[in-house]
Amino acid sequence: MPKNLFSKLEITEIVFDLMNVRIKCPSLKKSNLRYSILNSNNTALRKGSFVGENIQLNLYLIPDGKYFFKLYHEEEGTEFSLPFLKKAI
Repeated sequence: MPKNLFSKLEITEIVFDLMNVRIKCPSLKKSNLRYSILNSNNTALRKGSFVGENIQLNLYLIPDGKYFFKLYHEEEGTEFSLPFLKKAI
């Protein structure tokens, strides 16, 4: 994963029920950000948007497996993608 991505975004890498998303880049904290949760077939299982520094997503109903959290910043035209693992407790 590119080092500069760590300086902008942080997510829970192993999710049991709740995923924490933390925006670390000052310019992104004030923007409307769209996100998607994608499975290994690149199918979106969940979509949404938020503004701010933190968001907590309840992923209880998503089956165990490997997924990607994608974050879109439309104003800059940038996209971030981070892998995570969903596991039952």
